[in-house]
Amino acid sequence: MESVGFSWLTISLFLISRKDIKFAGKIVQALAENDLDTWVDWESIPKGEDWWLQIQRGIEEADAFLFLISPDSIKSNVCGDELDHAIANGKRILPIILREPENEPVPETLSKLNWIFCREGQDDFDKVIEETRKTIHTDFERLNFHTELQVKALKWQRNGHEKSLLLRGKELENAESMLGLKSGLKPHPVNLQREYLMRSRQALERQRKQITVSLGLGLIFVGVLAVFAWNQRNSAIAETNAKATALINEEFAVSTAKAETNIRATAQAEAEERTRQAQSGQLATIALSKLEREFDLASLLSIESMYMYDNFLSRGSLFTITHHNLNLLRYIDKHTDNINSVVFSPDGEMLVSGSDDGSIRLWDVATAQQIGEPLKGHTVGVNSVIFSPNGKVLASGSRSIRLWDVATAQQIGDPLTGHTNYIESVVFSPDGEMLASGSYDESIRLWDVATAQQIGEPLTGHTSSVNSVVFSPDGEMLVSGSDDGSIRLWDVATEQQFGEPLMGHTSSVLSVAFSPDGETLASGGGYDQTIRLWDVDTGQQIGEPLMGHTSSVKSVAFSPDGEMLASGSGDRTIQLHNMDIKSWMNIACERAIRNFRKGEWKAFFPGECYRSTCSQWPAEYEDERPVCQAQ
Repeated sequence: MESVGFSWLTISLFLISRKDIKFAGKIVQALAENDLDTWVDWESIPKGEDWWLQIQRGIEEADAFLFLISPDSIKSNVCGDELDHAIANGKRILPIILREPENEPVPETLSKLNWIFCREGQDDFDKVIEETRKTIHTDFERLNFHTELQVKALKWQRNGHEKSLLLRGKELENAESMLGLKSGLKPHPVNLQREYLMRSRQALERQRKQITVSLGLGLIFVGVLAVFAWNQRNSAIAETNAKATALINEEFAVSTAKAETNIRATAQAEAEERTRQAQSGQLATIALSKLEREFDLASLLSIESMYMYDNFLSRGSLFTITHHNLNLLRYIDKHTDNINSVVFSPDGEMLVSGSDDGSIRLWDVATAQQIGEPLKGHTVGVNSVIFSPNGKVLASGSRSIRLWDVATAQQIGDPLTGHTNYIESVVFSPDGEMLASGSYDESIRLWDVATAQQIGEPLTGHTSSVNSVVFSPDGEMLVSGSDDGSIRLWDVATEQQFGEPLMGHTSSVLSVAFSPDGETLASGGGYDQTIRLWDVDTGQQIGEPLMGHTSSVKSVAFSPDGEMLASGSGDRTIQLHNMDIKSWMNIACERAIRNFRKGEWKAFFPGECYRSTCSQWPAEYEDERPVCQAQ
């Protein structure tokens, strides 16, 4: 028999009856002869050891958990505890029937699995051992990886979340890649592993930020600012290596001086706009650099940055500060499996979700209650749902595309077919006459809604599954997100790609959505479990990623007024995020709990009259206000 690997197997036999011990020992011996090192709870605990602690360790360090079922083991509380611990640690569980239970109820976690029958004198023993060996060695690399990662995560947890035990560098990348690229395989990552990897990634990002935030972040933003605001500046500015604060002060002075010298009657408005843009970018940069230590001042600076000039820099600063802790509005959790897609109705009063449970559900946004019965017709999971612009028709994608009458909850006509694999995303054009679909077959197809016929040839370019497609509000652009980690922009008229792909997610891009004004793009990531916002004009990311989901973000959607962003995840929750910029400013004020102090105002706004940035807090420069008002 060919050896395909080596595994440590835990066998649960704590209260097995005497009549089964000899036969169970035969199973253990046969497994050992097939390169399966066994840890058995009746013989592997040294005398004097904490027996339950040792059992837990044995289960945690094993690649698989073999539960020998008999009437005695089903009755045993200890065996039940062992089973629960194996489930909590995400172990591959193999139930083997030695003797069938009589009247004892079998735990659901065992009953829903495929049983292996090994009844003495009734079943082919060699065949049972071979079947067990093959089951354990299925995707063994992932199985072994899962075990090693769990052992490390438990050690980290039991040592008080000691930072030195977190993953770093290549080890972290390999772990993220293994779980991210094969997220559909079992055993699934357990919550502790997800938290461990998330904390490892956060620690790495914090370390990078500590090195770069005071200087690097300022230089990056000022560098970007130079492209957009000072492309006519003297090239000597680019060669300076002064610290971020010195560079910012220099840029502030130079840009202000330039604006003053260039003001002419015909160009005054343009010069003033450039100055505001420059000053706004400087304030945004300073705000982010003070985020960790001077949160109140950072909040005030981000607000003033938005007052001066509204662009992706100022929005990014304000977004990062106001979403420093997740600004979550509501949870909805009625589906029985992964939620793959969520979408608002055009009037914003209804939310629709599609799930791997095969159903489509309609929700009242105001109450978070389900409307009517689920729409059923797909025979496999529903990967995408979308409303037509008038809200009367709903399209859903699975193995085929189906259209539904929202008022009657009935299917319209026959399914649209043409893709050669599962359809991951469907979307209507703004005029409702065209439908676009992205598929696991790596292509994008356009459809005429009236005739249910495909338009032209498929759009190709992605190198992996196309998970999400969305039209821009004007219908001239189509955006797609893929398992290849990229976001691509397409010209609908020419069917050609715009520019370079947007890159930022560390794994698959599962969903993309435009804001109603077409200025912002949201994307949901796979294993990185983040939501990212992008400035459409520049292709730059806005602020820091939104974090909060504990599994892949499978769908994102803006409300019609653009003030909310909904996200649906494999963690079976829908989260609603606040996207209203005015609200962000109010939140920033609430978090600042004050206004600028006298010295701060003079430092950041020399020569300008003091004003209360946050009206709800008292001014701290009262002696100057009457003079400014008089001027």
